[in-house]
Amino acid sequence: MLDSLFQLDLSLFHLMNGVLTTAFLDRWMGDFTDLHKVGLVTQLPMIIGVLYWVYRQRVRALKVLLLAGLSIGLTDLVSYHGIKRMVKRPRPHHRVEWQSQVKVDYGPKSPSFPSNHAANSMALMNTLALVYPASRVLFYTYTGLIGYSRVYVGVHFPSDVVAGWILGFLLSYLLFRLIGPKLGLSPRTRQ
Repeated sequence: MLDSLFQLDLSLFHLMNGVLTTAFLDRWMGDFTDLHKVGLVTQLPMIIGVLYWVYRQRVRALKVLLLAGLSIGLTDLVSYHGIKRMVKRPRPHHRVEWQSQVKVDYGPKSPSFPSNHAANSMALMNTLALVYPASRVLFYTYTGLIGYSRVYVGVHFPSDVVAGWILGFLLSYLLFRLIGPKLGLSPRTRQ
């Protein structure tokens, strides 16, 4: 059964990373997968948007940011320092025959399972979706694109991403239920 699941994972990886690709997407997904590494000019609209949001909602926005930071921190701790070190699954490009599949100018050395990018983006976006449910489609679309980009650029298998999403979702939901009420955060339908 595990062999069948691995074969499915491998087939999906080759479909997403090899068949459904274009030169435009190669460039765009490479930049999108590592938005934290792009220049300030690219990040400026997002920074202005966050500052405007904090200005408009003040204390509430800071509470949401605190909860989101705690969610990301816990998710990263469990994923990177816990699960990755126990499972030690090699990334696709750690196998010589798949090194040519990498569409970014680096190859992460850490283990593959689960995807920290997927886990942390889900922790952030699920926190925002829980507080602002009217915008959840936007938040989940973003984290979906982050996860897809990790497979597209060749640094994760699809199951790494799905596991990361599940982990980020569960931990952020748990923190929202435990800490959200103490911070006075509840779902808000209007922004």
